Amino acid sequence: EFADFANGNQPGADGQGVLVVAADAGSVAWNYGLREGDIVTAVNRTPIQRLSELKQAVADSGQALMLKVQRGAGAVFILIQ
Repeated sequence: EFADFANGNQPGADGQGVLVVAADAGSVAWNYGLREGDIVTAVNRTPIQRLSELKQAVADSGQALMLKVQRGAGAVFILIQ
């Protein structure tokens, strides 16, 4: 489950992205490495700020996605094929 996120105090470039509200153990999102509290900030190197942008990027991507995810004070990249 995802939601828009905006917080100027959040670590990261601009404190915006798409918040992972829930990632249940065993779900597709969990199996690819997304965790509750992660903030997706870019898809295939294109910054995103809203859930609608994430959905459009997924629809336009074809098969593979590279997500840049803010996790705590750091960032991770998650490859989804």
